[in-house]
Order: sequence, then structure tokens, then C-alpha cells
Amino acid sequence: MLKQLVLMLAAVLSVGAMQCDVFAAEQEQDAALEDVLFLDMDTDIATKSKLKVSESPAIVTVITAAQIREMGARTLHDVLNTIPGMYFSLPGSDLMGTARADYIRGLYYNHTQSSPIKLLINGTSLVDAYQDSWGTFNQYGTMAVHMIERIEVIRGPGSVVYGGSALAGVINIVTKSDDSNQVDVGGGTNGLKRGFVKVSAGSRDLRANAMASLGDSFITNAVIGRWSGTTLQQSSEKRELYNAASRDYLLDLLYHGFKWQNIFFRENVYNPFTQVGYYIADQNRRCRLELTTVLSSLEKSFPIENGSINSKVFYRRTIYGFPFLSFTPSNVPSALWPDGWYGDGEHGSEAVSGNVEFSYNGIKNQNVLLGYETLHERAPDAVMHSNMLNPNVLQPIMYLVGKTRNLNSIYVQDTLSVIPDKVSFNMGLRHDNYSDFNNGTANSPRIALMYKPVENYVIKALYGTAFRPPSFTTTGISPDIPQVKDDKNIKPEFMETIELALDCSPFNKTNVRLNCYSNRITNLIKRVPSDEPLKVWNTNVGNQKSWGVEGEAKLLLDRKSYIFANGAYCGESKNMDTGARAEYVPEFLGNAGVNYGLGKNLNVMVKGFYRSVLKPGAGDNRADIPSFVLFDTAVNYTYKSHNVYVSVYNMLDQEWKDPSISSANILEPMQGYGRRLDVGYRYMF
Repeated sequence: MLKQLVLMLAAVLSVGAMQCDVFAAEQEQDAALEDVLFLDMDTDIATKSKLKVSESPAIVTVITAAQIREMGARTLHDVLNTIPGMYFSLPGSDLMGTARADYIRGLYYNHTQSSPIKLLINGTSLVDAYQDSWGTFNQYGTMAVHMIERIEVIRGPGSVVYGGSALAGVINIVTKSDDSNQVDVGGGTNGLKRGFVKVSAGSRDLRANAMASLGDSFITNAVIGRWSGTTLQQSSEKRELYNAASRDYLLDLLYHGFKWQNIFFRENVYNPFTQVGYYIADQNRRCRLELTTVLSSLEKSFPIENGSINSKVFYRRTIYGFPFLSFTPSNVPSALWPDGWYGDGEHGSEAVSGNVEFSYNGIKNQNVLLGYETLHERAPDAVMHSNMLNPNVLQPIMYLVGKTRNLNSIYVQDTLSVIPDKVSFNMGLRHDNYSDFNNGTANSPRIALMYKPVENYVIKALYGTAFRPPSFTTTGISPDIPQVKDDKNIKPEFMETIELALDCSPFNKTNVRLNCYSNRITNLIKRVPSDEPLKVWNTNVGNQKSWGVEGEAKLLLDRKSYIFANGAYCGESKNMDTGARAEYVPEFLGNAGVNYGLGKNLNVMVKGFYRSVLKPGAGDNRADIPSFVLFDTAVNYTYKSHNVYVSVYNMLDQEWKDPSISSANILEPMQGYGRRLDVGYRYMF
């Protein structure tokens, strides 16, 4: 690892050692701050047409590279947890015991098996059909935050533009593509070693942009324990939890308006638990996961009179590899298995997609978008090899049958300025047709009214629907596992949302945003006992509703300093059929802090994060997980082309916990990290 970092550093310094007088970070700071605070940031995430955040027919948040740098974020999840109403837990929530869970607007979702939020990289979907999940971003989210130019987020339904899986939100990561160069090396507690390089060269018509990121770390060094019912006990012990190593690479090539982008993400994770019973595995027999995502896209925009034709094709491959799976500890189920049950496995999918859009603004006060998208995704049989039948022989077992998905979608949007700079109206409709399951048709409408009564005040009224299709993991039932039954009539999850919002600047250099939402979700998909004895199935089990309020406020102190606060209150989240409360949904989430520029060179941010008590769901006898407040600080010192940074997360060393696996073998809550220190050096040229 260190050798790789040294080679990366030497290569970049040799390219740009004579260009020290160019410094991009200060320009990045100046360009971004006021835009973000005062609704002037342009974004196309809500409509695929450039609009101000205040004019977008959705609840939109934009986080810039400058803000990410100022907060000292180590991972993508550190950044996302600063968004009102969103929270990503520690790993440990899924069947593999390695993935985070999503909490958004009264919804709790297991991250590996499904996510209510669709993740995009430069507009290309990272969500695969196999698990309907984020691939390499499931586990630790260690994509180098240094690669990110900005993050655009929709809180609320996004299927009208992005189709399936955009149930409760959309996140689009826009990577850096400017002509600046950068090298970054860092380290810290929890075994952090990190390096990053960005190199750009070429002319206007022919340009290359390359980035590479390497990172090693573990999340927390904590005491963990496990208990099974009331009989079998295993003592707690201190462990490094979720050791992860990420290797991320990006190459952009631009040629006369064509953009060819290639991205490779790789993350290796060690899981401390066995897969059967969730025992603490021996240190040298921990489960090992190797997650790989490959994206390659080619896009081109063709200008026409009063509009444009935009085209894009992409290839995506996602691999979930398990080179070593520890199913049970030593001598379980008997002494005939001195190493316990173990094995290996792999599953994944390949997808090819094409998209063409026609954008037209030749009609007075209107912007019309018409699009067509097609996708073909294939997954082979998923096979693992284990010694369950013979302690000395690894025998194959097909745990998921191969599947193919053909998806065809058409969508249309019309943004009408009824009274210019006063009243605008957006209507959209998307139709998706899936081939891999019955009931594979979905229609996603959106209606939005934006009203500007006076300068710096915008009122929004929004209605939309969204859906999440069943994944291959849900429907690809293998004949080798007869205790799982296939539900031939499974339906997509469906959500209907109403939102009201106010964006305003009531005082000089201030911005306030308030919004309320009401969600109704039907056809929730879960694994439950089937209609046949001794069998389970993935099926639609119920309906849920939630409502809440979100707010944020910002005050600009000077060109480099501001105060910020945001919060979210979930007034209700429960099963519509039984009245039972939803599991582990925080009633309150909040962030507050100050970013202060001390002179020209020094910047300090201090912020706090609050999460309220988490209550388990019906039938889960575990105790409530206490609330917590964590305080973080980050210091950046910049001189010419050099930047030195120090960040401290959980600087008061508070104890805090997150939910863990819910199963017959109940695991104690996951213990969060203690005081976490990152230090680094950044050189820009």
C-alpha cells in the first residue's frame, strides 16, 4: 500500500513540479459557497434540464467539493449523513452482516437486499438488478471523496425521471473533470492509509482526465458480542470491525464532443461474523468479500435549433465475490468439522443500456423533454462451494438461479413558465416495462407547482409516485434450496408522495428551507413464511405510511464563513394494516455547525450530529438503542498550492450504537467508532 502511494506521488510530482503557482482550491471555495447558500446553484437532477435549486420540481440538495473538504469527510456516508432526514447506519444490518441500512423519511431499508435510494455516477445508474443495491458502495462507501465535484440529491420520489429503485430518493455523484491536477496522501486512526491522484491534460477538442484512489481502514475497534435465544452464550471480545480496502480508478476521454468515461471500483471487506448463527469468527477465518463495479459509458449531445438531442450508452458489471465464507465456528455442527462449515461463492450481473433524449425549448415559456431508455441485464447462476455435506470436500450448490432482464422505458416532461419569474408548472410521466417478473409494468407521474410571490421566496407543491422492482435475489429462487418458494405474482413496491416546501431568504445573507411530506407505500417486499409448511418466500406483505417535516437554515458571515443547521422530524411511520410502528426509524435527526475562515489561509469547521432513540419493530425483543450526539471538527491550512488538513470525528469520544442483524440469533447493537483522527497533505497544480 505505502509503496503504491509513493509511486503515485512521484509520478504526479514529476508531471507538474513546475506549475506550483496555480491553486484551484481557493477558486473552488469562492465559486461554491454563495451558490449553495442562496439557491443559485444550477442542477439538472430533477428534470435533466438545467434549473436553479429553488425552481426544481423536487426537494433538492447540492453538496460541493468545497463543503466536503471543509467538513473533513472520510467516506461518502460521512457526507450523506449531513443531509436533512437521511441517515446511513454502521455496517452490520444485512444478511451478510456487512452492509449499512438506509433511513430516509420514515423508511428503514436493508442496504444490500434493497435500497429506496437510487445511486448514479455522472447520471449512470450504479444499481444492479441482482441485488437492487449499490454494489461496491454497499459496505463501507470508501470511494475517495476527493474524486467528487459535487453530490446532487433528491429527497422524495424520483422514478418519473430515473425509473425503478428511485423510491424515496436519488443521489447523483458528479466526478471532477476540470483541468486541475492534484495529489493527496493521508492517514489516521482505525488503520487509515489513503492516497489520491488526479491528472488532466489535453486541449479543448481532445482531453484526458484520470483519477486513482487507494484506501485502507477499518470502521471501529469495538467490543462485540452475540447471544442466541436464552441458552447459547458467547463472551464479548474486542475486534477490528469491517477491515476494508478500496481501489478506485477513473478515466475520462473527450474527443470533439464525445465523452468516454471508464470507472473501476473495487472494495475488499472482512466480516467478523459467521454466516450461520452469526458467531464471532476466528480472526484468521473471517468472511472475506470482494466487491467490484465496472462502468463504461459513451455520451454525445447534438445541438439543434431550439434544443438538443442527447444520447448515451453504457456497460455495467457488478461482481459480489466471496472467496472465503465462514458459515460456522470450529467444531460446529460437530467435531467432524474441525474448521466448521465454510466455502466460497460469487454472483453478479452484466448490463448494457442505451438512452436518447430530445430536449426542446422552441415553444414560448416551455421546456419539453422526451426520452427513451432500454436496458438488457443478465446474471448467470450463482454457485457456492461448501463442505456442509462432507467436511473434506467443497461441493457446488446453486443458491440463486440465473435471470435476464429486458427493460424498456419512455418518459416525457414539460416545464411551463405560466407567469415568467413568478409561476411555473411541471408535469412528467414515465412508463417502465420489465420482462423478468409478472406485473412488470409501472407508470410514474409527477405534478409540481412552483410559485414565487416575492423576490427570494419560492413555494412548491409536489405530487409524485415511485416504485422499486423485485431484484434477482428476490425472484431467482434455486431448486437446490427447496425451503425457499418462488412467488410468481410478486409486485413492485409502490410509493405515493405529497410534498409542500418553502425556500426563502428572509434576511440579508440567510437562507431557510422548510418542507413537509406524506408517504404511502404499498406492496412492501419481505421474506416471510410462505403458504406452504416449512417454507419461506419473498412476497408483498403489507403497506406503510409516514409523514414528517424537514428544515435547514444557513447564514453567511463573510466570503469564507457561515453557520448552518438542519433537522428532520418523523411524525409517524407505521404499518397501515396492523398499526405497528416501523422498525428502527429515528424520530429526530439533526446537524448544526459553523465554518469559519481565519484569515486567508486557515479554515475551521465544527459541527454536531444528533440521532434520536431507535426502537425495534414488532416481535423484536431487543432493547431500544439510545440517542447520541457526535461532535466533529476539521481544520484546513492552505498556502499557495499546498493544503494540510486535520479532521477529528467524534472528538468527545462519545459511546454510540447502531442496529445490527435482526435474526433468530440476536446480535447486540453495533458499537460505533470512538475518537477518529485523519491527517493529510494535498498538493494542487
